[in-house]
Amino acid sequence: MDFNATKNKRSSAITKVKNLKPGKTYQINFYVASTINKIVKQGCIPGYAKDFFIETYLSNGKKLSAHMMPLNAGATWFKQTITFKAAETELTLKFSAFTDSDTTFSYAHIFVDHNSIEEIQQEEPLDY
Repeated sequence: MDFNATKNKRSSAITKVKNLKPGKTYQINFYVASTINKIVKQGCIPGYAKDFFIETYLSNGKKLSAHMMPLNAGATWFKQTITFKAAETELTLKFSAFTDSDTTFSYAHIFVDHNSIEEIQQEEPLDY
């Protein structure tokens, strides 16, 4: 998925994770990067995205969580991981990127492999 952004105007990529088991904990591994495209809209300076943002939503549209992750350097893939407890059988993920100014235009990329999500076992709390 590719999307572009300026500081206050961002594009987003949205996807759904299905076949979850409510009450189970899952981990999603994915990679993000930012690149520069020298062909940009008038009045904007090409640059790298500064931060990557991921939000999770229930099927009724209620936001569950938001995670901000720095991209740190351009044109480098960074592995990111989020962990969540399923409340329903599906979860909506919304990915966005931000720059530091309204005149900077950037591209962000995300790669989510078909094996990127896994159910993880949570350690049971000890009873004392």
